Amino acid sequence: MTVTDRVNNLIMFKVKKAIKECNNFSVVDDSYVFSTSDDDETVALLCDVKLPPDSDTHTSLYLLHKHEDSYVVMDLISKLECEIQVSDLNTILLSRSNTRVIIGLPQKDCIYIYDINNFYGKLILRGILKGKDTIDGDMFGYSIAANHDASIVVVGSPYSTVDGRKECGAVHVFKINEQGQEYREIGRTTSVVDGRGKKHDRKYYGIEI
Repeated sequence: MTVTDRVNNLIMFKVKKAIKECNNFSVVDDSYVFSTSDDDETVALLCDVKLPPDSDTHTSLYLLHKHEDSYVVMDLISKLECEIQVSDLNTILLSRSNTRVIIGLPQKDCIYIYDINNFYGKLILRGILKGKDTIDGDMFGYSIAANHDASIVVVGSPYSTVDGRKECGAVHVFKINEQGQEYREIGRTTSVVDGRGKKHDRKYYGIEI
């Protein structure tokens, strides 16, 4: 086990404890993804939870902040509108500025973007995004990346069909408008011709960013 694995396991142990103390929910084993700030002070967690012993599971988003040697729940979205079963297909990214959380849901071919109100520690849905040409099965949201404050977001869609070629893949770029209210797609590169005009002959472009 690497040092990173040990740190992540310790974080999740504390996070699970905080969630249990907050609302008595239990995080389903191996059914979560999380992202932390550089100093591990803030944690964004997408997980399946349930009330013991035998209740139905549902997908929740938690925002937690470190307090002394433990974590406390700052806010939670108890049920996402887009119900899924969380797996390693999902991605989550907490911006380096700690002001936005991005969730990749390739099972639904979309991403969710939440603003974090740092004064109140609240999650506010900014938008649910899809690529202009995204269709079911493209796995849009399989990979995500962003700049410091997530005003620019890059999304991988590795199963996209390009020029009739299946599973070529694409990468979509979104930017928030000057008013800071709405994301718009400003570009797309593909495995056929990338952003520098270079041609490729490979599949699943965008599986990693």
